[in-house]
Amino acid sequence: MKLRNAHGTELELYIVYTQPVASAALQLEGLKFETYPTPDGLIRAARGTGDVAGSVALETLRAMLLSGEIRWLELGLRGYSLMEKKREYRPWRKNAHLSLEQFTDLTALEPEVRYHAPI
Repeated sequence: MKLRNAHGTELELYIVYTQPVASAALQLEGLKFETYPTPDGLIRAARGTGDVAGSVALETLRAMLLSGEIRWLELGLRGYSLMEKKREYRPWRKNAHLSLEQFTDLTALEPEVRYHAPI
């Protein structure tokens, strides 16, 4: 028996590179990416959404922040309801603005909380 109505979360992230890059270096299996190019065709930012474990994303993004590859990011587990085969996204419950130190100490993402980590 198929469920007609369900709910869940998916990872949503937005990153801004320190310097524009020729190709998006972030590779997380399960994410669909949309890139934002500069007028000369280099990528200045990228947005990804999909079904990826928050812990895997945190580990990858933490390494990118610490290396200086990206200067700012926003990520969270976006809540949704699936009703009659249509996804309805719930609004974010809270925004958490973190320092680099607070972000490196973060071990798990709370559902429906959007984390911002500027440098």
